[in-house]
Amino acid sequence: MREIETLQRICQEIIKRMGFEVKTQASVSEDSLELNLVLHKEEAKLLLFQRAEGLNALQHIIRVVVKKDFPDLGLRIILDINNYRKKKLEFLKSFAKELAQEVALTKKAKELPPMSAFERRAIHLALSDFPNVYTESIGQEPNRRVVIKPKV
Repeated sequence: MREIETLQRICQEIIKRMGFEVKTQASVSEDSLELNLVLHKEEAKLLLFQRAEGLNALQHIIRVVVKKDFPDLGLRIILDINNYRKKKLEFLKSFAKELAQEVALTKKAKELPPMSAFERRAIHLALSDFPNVYTESIGQEPNRRVVIKPKV
């Protein structure tokens, strides 16, 4: 797919201009194009600092650049560094299911800490078919959070 090669090239160029060396691994799912940047540990730390603000900013820049070059791409671009998001997603799903079981038993809502839109979406999707609970997001950015509530 031409778009993947171009996306990888764009990412590599942006990262190179930041002074980092990078390798990329790309995969396409039904609705998204996922790109994992493989960086040295110290460089990755810089972009993952403060709730991955650097990664989120870089992802935004790449989305803007790619949208300009491929306005009809139709895929959501998800940028990751050293599989950080993938590992975080697995943790969040597991954590959400544990909390959902607790909420279902105690019938008391649980409010999670503030999360990014990506993280909140993962929680909502992980619990969308979970019996006896439902989720909703509350608050304003950057303090928006998910609440897991018992179904009555």
